[in-house]
Amino acid sequence: MYVHHVRILTSRLAGTRSASAYAWSDTVTRTRILIVDDHPLFRAGVRTGLEAFPDLLVIGEATSAANSLDVADNALPDIVLIDAQLR
Repeated sequence: MYVHHVRILTSRLAGTRSASAYAWSDTVTRTRILIVDDHPLFRAGVRTGLEAFPDLLVIGEATSAANSLDVADNALPDIVLIDAQLR
């Protein structure tokens, strides 16, 4: 069920520099991400993986599609990572 998500995250993390290796500047715009999944362990793993990149900012998590609308209205994410099989 999560193979596609894991492949994307793994390919992004494989062979990359650690977050400390990036030069960071206040002028860089961070990509704001909302994670939507009903499995807390999966959300935590995705958050941990994404937080390794200083240009990405996880702004929130939601456990359902309905809940994600409320969170997105308040947080205004650039990207929403949502479980395609979410019920």
